[in-house]
Amino acid sequence: MLRQVIKHVSVRKRWGLRRGNGSCAEGTGYDAAVISTCATVAFQGLLIAEPTAVAQTTARISGLVHDQSGAVIPNASVILRDEAGTELRRVTEDSGFYSLDPVPPKTYTLEVSSPGFKTYRRTGIEVHAADRLDLSVTLEVGDQRQQVEVTATTELVPTNTGAKVEVLTATQIQNLSTMGRNALELLGLLAGVVDQGFDPSQGSSLNQGMAKYSINGLSYDQNDYHIDGARGIEPGGFSSVFVVPNMDMIQEFSAKTSNVEADQGRSPVNIDVVTKSGGKDYHGSLYYYGRNAVFNANDFSNNLAGVRKPGSKFNYPGFTIGGPVRIPGTNFNKNRDKLFFFVGMEWQRQLPDLGTTLATVPSTKMRAGDFSELLNPQFCQTDGTGNVTGGRYLNMPCLLHNPNDGSVLPGNILPDSAITRNGRIFLDLFPLPNHVDKEGGRYNFAARNLYPLNPFVTTIKVDYDLSERTRMFVRLSRQAEEQLWPYGLWGGPNSGWTSNIPEPGLAFGENHSRALALNLVQVLNPKLTNEVQFSAQGLYYPNKYKFPEKVSKSALGFNFKGMTFPGVPPQSDTVPQITDQWSYYGGNPGAGRWGAGNLASTLFYKSTEFEFFDNLSKVSGTHILKFGFALERSRQHGNGGGNLTEGLLVTDSTWGLTTGNEFGDILSERYKAYSQISRAPVVQIRSWNIEWFAQDSWKVSRRPTLNYGARFSWMQPWQILNGFLVTFDRKVYDPAQPTSFANGLLLSSKGEISNSTFGDTRPVIQPRVGFAWDIFGTGKSVLRSGFGTYVSRMDSNNVFPIGNAPPNTFTTNPTFGNSVSLAEIERTDPFGSVGNISLGLTNVHDNQTPQSYQWSLTWSQNIGLQTVLETSYVGNVSRHQPRARDINAVPLGAMWLPGTQTLGPDTTSQHFRPFQPWGTISAFDQSQNSNYNSLQVTARRNVTKGLTLLTVYTWSKALGVESADPFDSRLGYRLLSRDRAHNLAFSYIYQLPSLGAKSNRAAKGVLDGWRLSGITHYTSGVPLTIFNGGIYCVNAPGETNPASLDLCTNFIGDGRFWYGTDARGILPLILSNPQDGVSSTGVNKTWINPASVTIPAIGQYGNFAQPTYRSPASNRWDLTLFKEFRLREKARLQFRWAAFNVFNRARLDIPNTTAQFNWNLPLGATTLSRGSASLANPDSFGKITNKHGHREMEYGIKILF
Repeated sequence: MLRQVIKHVSVRKRWGLRRGNGSCAEGTGYDAAVISTCATVAFQGLLIAEPTAVAQTTARISGLVHDQSGAVIPNASVILRDEAGTELRRVTEDSGFYSLDPVPPKTYTLEVSSPGFKTYRRTGIEVHAADRLDLSVTLEVGDQRQQVEVTATTELVPTNTGAKVEVLTATQIQNLSTMGRNALELLGLLAGVVDQGFDPSQGSSLNQGMAKYSINGLSYDQNDYHIDGARGIEPGGFSSVFVVPNMDMIQEFSAKTSNVEADQGRSPVNIDVVTKSGGKDYHGSLYYYGRNAVFNANDFSNNLAGVRKPGSKFNYPGFTIGGPVRIPGTNFNKNRDKLFFFVGMEWQRQLPDLGTTLATVPSTKMRAGDFSELLNPQFCQTDGTGNVTGGRYLNMPCLLHNPNDGSVLPGNILPDSAITRNGRIFLDLFPLPNHVDKEGGRYNFAARNLYPLNPFVTTIKVDYDLSERTRMFVRLSRQAEEQLWPYGLWGGPNSGWTSNIPEPGLAFGENHSRALALNLVQVLNPKLTNEVQFSAQGLYYPNKYKFPEKVSKSALGFNFKGMTFPGVPPQSDTVPQITDQWSYYGGNPGAGRWGAGNLASTLFYKSTEFEFFDNLSKVSGTHILKFGFALERSRQHGNGGGNLTEGLLVTDSTWGLTTGNEFGDILSERYKAYSQISRAPVVQIRSWNIEWFAQDSWKVSRRPTLNYGARFSWMQPWQILNGFLVTFDRKVYDPAQPTSFANGLLLSSKGEISNSTFGDTRPVIQPRVGFAWDIFGTGKSVLRSGFGTYVSRMDSNNVFPIGNAPPNTFTTNPTFGNSVSLAEIERTDPFGSVGNISLGLTNVHDNQTPQSYQWSLTWSQNIGLQTVLETSYVGNVSRHQPRARDINAVPLGAMWLPGTQTLGPDTTSQHFRPFQPWGTISAFDQSQNSNYNSLQVTARRNVTKGLTLLTVYTWSKALGVESADPFDSRLGYRLLSRDRAHNLAFSYIYQLPSLGAKSNRAAKGVLDGWRLSGITHYTSGVPLTIFNGGIYCVNAPGETNPASLDLCTNFIGDGRFWYGTDARGILPLILSNPQDGVSSTGVNKTWINPASVTIPAIGQYGNFAQPTYRSPASNRWDLTLFKEFRLREKARLQFRWAAFNVFNRARLDIPNTTAQFNWNLPLGATTLSRGSASLANPDSFGKITNKHGHREMEYGIKILF
């Protein structure tokens, strides 16, 4: 037991451990009692732990010691000493082999000695997290007092592992031209990484996680991130992190991207960050970074909209300090080799610019029913006399119709009798116009929102050397922030998830996180080392309205109770949300309020994670054996994100009699649909994960090294507590009860199923094997390869909605025969018709665990000039990934008349669903697949002076299924949206030549010592897919045949007509490569050829797999110039100036890929099959409508001591 071992201090120094360096922790604002108790319990647990742990942020150094003839030298003394004097000691085995493990990332000196040989001394060895270094030594015959001294170079080629690991050093982290404060920004510099929108220009926050990155073609939920060995990713899947890795508070950043060894984690991708530590001397910094719009260029989207530059600004004052801990008046730590500390704090004051978002809102006249301003002859269609006859203006039809009979209203004036009080109040929630679109005539509102995002970040780390062979650290972290969401919770402008106009209530969250990590390393004997770690981290997101009175029904006088669920009191005083569903022919205002609901009563989410790891490392001959155990407990609870207790209204011009105008329909209360949830319960979910592993790294001889082992992961499915788990089982469904809302349900509250969201899983065996072959024995040409199996876990975000399934809550979507008013909605029975209630659930019989199989082959070559060139083939296949599908979809052809391909008289899809009375039954299982293949080339040069360089190029293809066909998922197999064919990242730090006169000290001080750093990105465009945005029946001009006219009157432009089901959409038919014949680029230019697309004939299919065509590529250049001035012997002053997107290049937006079609009937047509398709929106389809991007400047000053 470690407690017993610690009592013995008479340790042989030849294999013991001495410390002279410290560690870092964080934490202000913690509950002192809780932290004290947690730390005490965890520390006691570490002291009594039996040998078995894992850490992901340390390295291993090993090698053979031999003489000049090649004979091995046993019992040679090996000492690894860091700059603070901390020593790791070993002696070589009878085989001449030694291993130092774990080794914290620092700079070291290696000393090897043996009687009869000169002492070997190698300085300047830089060790990074996850390094597997082979430092074999040849001793020369001679006096031991003589030294052979070698200065290490930094271009060491890995010769001990087949894993593919990329490392960014502290120098690169501090000096590269990065914009944000979150070190995850650095991921974009590494091979195989696709940046899908990680945007540091918007500031740093807890929401800025890894969801915007795909690494080696994998989805974001297959990534893992650890900081000091503790989990950093919050498992809910909200792109959140427990700890944001701050640029000035971390020492090292590494990414294990392919076939890593069994001791290095379960996930196919592992990002490891190490925080800074204190040392023998006091070191620190006082800094300030700032960006202000005064120095920036205006965004191109603003220029196109004629909008002035917004006043965004960012200020980042902070400090770091670390060193030995001394107690005045005592001799404790007088040699500065026992106890060390590091503290970092940063106050982030951020006012981000979200860019200009154009939208259409109701004018003052429209709010009173006067839509005459839409009769604009500049944009509308007119006859010979100048009268408006059709067309569109401000994304609305130029003509307003009478909602009672469909006739055109004179002067576009809606009668007062058609306007309701609620309708006026509703329109007043929209902002007033503030923009004139002189050229396009589409928009009258420009949203430009500047809202503060002000995190306070603290990190504290303490290192303590308990004895010569026992060391530990504790790290505390805290971040608190207030985040405002002007477009609705969790969304941004044009996100599709939330509104494209600012919310009147203004959603905001008072977010905070806490994290604790405790680590203990014990050298048990010369061949045996144990490492134990305990960590706990928590995240809390309470979200609500900042101005609830602006959306309060009672405060506004909005008279609407919503639907009444039996026995459930009213749940919300908030005005309903609204959306127009993008269905107004030819485009629409698109204005509304939608997204997360229940904010008025605080929508919250809490997540905590507890981890315990224990590793045992043993050296046996030329084998390094590692065994480990890990335990992880996850807990989340919250009251949901889509819980619309206030309700959601839908307008649609194609549904019954309407004005044909979204705002006119709101004024006159002509709604298509409404949905509402009965209540928003608090859902609690839990999960356990248990892992163990065995790993051997075998130095077969001086050249080959073989790594092999296996990891075992028993990932328990998410558990939904309190009897809230519900599933649907077709085996217990009774067709004789088509009106029962309990039909087919199994409930955990009744003991019919367990709390587990999926079936009982078993431990997954993950074999790992790799090799490294030093071809010529010089450490300059190395062939490395490996294969491994890895696992991941479905985000809890996917299973949270199950807690809101019936009978816990009911979300109703009643069917209305025509447009409906608010009063009619109030009188509607939420259970009055079948299909109102839908289900979201998981397959409780699915016992699979998401897995990935990875492999790589790498040639690493030292090409001279202190540069290493690596060429790799990297591939993977992912299996059993999460997928949702509707198991209650209307079968193909079910709605056709028997023996025909003609839609029958009953066009209500619900009547044909297999399981009544349920609507959609969206079931999650784990059956999705994907694959990835790539060529990755990396050139790396790390030097103290001159040019430090990292260049990566990736040529890749990622294939899989993202939008699965409900009847055959294989039909959706195509390029994934995260695929980028070519990706180039070029980063560098360059010491500029001296320009000052040698005899002029002033000139030298000003002109010499400048350094330039930069980052350049080039990325291929996003794979595009053409979508069907709607099909509209058009009679031939002059048609008078009633039968022909009835064809269009009864036409339904979806899968019901084409396939006898609405579950399969009508996919466009691609006639040629959509980019053939298109050479223009730029805003309002055509990127997709309109002639390349049509729709299939009735009963026929379009293209499930479309040709490869992409959005425009992008590139970006960032530069930073900086210099340090010496203030005194140990203090320096650094100035820096950075220009991001230095050439002020804009990135073109993704083109409009939604094609709308007319189904044109010939004169006298008697069947729809005689129709033919034409593009209904040729003026907008395939065009790029905007571009974003601008140059931003940053200035900084830092005092280092």
